[in-house]
Amino acid sequence: MAERLISPPFDTINGLPVTSESPRPRDGGFSIARDGSPITPELRAEYKEQAHLLVTPSEPETGVPLLYHPKGASKDVHLFPDDDHHPEHPSTHSLLVGYGAPAALRHSRTQHINYWLHHNDGHGTFRGPELPTTSEGYFQRIVYNAAGFIPEMAICFKEPGSYTLMPLSTDERLQLWNKKIVHIERPAAVHSYLKQYLFDQKLTTVRERDIDHFMHTTDPTERWKKAKNILDAAALEATDGMGETYKRFFDRLLLPPTNTWRVAKFVVSRLANHEGQKAVLSKELQSTLRTRYA
Repeated sequence: MAERLISPPFDTINGLPVTSESPRPRDGGFSIARDGSPITPELRAEYKEQAHLLVTPSEPETGVPLLYHPKGASKDVHLFPDDDHHPEHPSTHSLLVGYGAPAALRHSRTQHINYWLHHNDGHGTFRGPELPTTSEGYFQRIVYNAAGFIPEMAICFKEPGSYTLMPLSTDERLQLWNKKIVHIERPAAVHSYLKQYLFDQKLTTVRERDIDHFMHTTDPTERWKKAKNILDAAALEATDGMGETYKRFFDRLLLPPTNTWRVAKFVVSRLANHEGQKAVLSKELQSTLRTRYA
């Protein structure tokens, strides 16, 4: 069943009627044509064809897709409530449904923006960014998204199909963070992915006797202390090669100032930011290592 708009604040667009029965598109759909009139099947086909021509621009070092500039809509149309744009592809992409790294990538970032900017400008122009091609590539991009990395440049539209890039000021970037305009859509999905990725590391720098001590300790405080040592080692292994670039972005205020400049420390803190998570994570790590070293 098609999604429906709920009580739009106005009842016309350019003199044409819009009601609560007007369809609200899923990602990749449209409800308003470029001239403001209701979209026809012919125009929808035209938009979809065009959307496959352009790849969403990305930050070159990380592959993180550029955000839409808060002032970047081709029209200031507020007929519908703002909604969430997924910079990591529309939901129609076959890889980004279900579970695993691709789905975690999609859910690692949304941007709450103007409806027109999202559906008409954005989906009328781009088919989405290039997806990573390796497990390391997925991990690194999910980490940058989850950490709140915002590239220097953002996308502005002249009209659907025509865009330019404009720098985001420090104040604009702070607003995106502080007002949670850019945020993780499904923290649980990102948590599950990062946890499994760390659990899958080879742990080449961890001594067997340290693992053995961790496996047999029963004191909760000591268990977490030893678990954290193992997770720190796994995070350093997983983020190998990321540290210098991550710190440079932090120093340039492209990452939230409330964050840490150490990427490995961020990953572990994302997994265990309260006592309940620490206890569960310790037990899950014990179970994983027990299977590995059985």
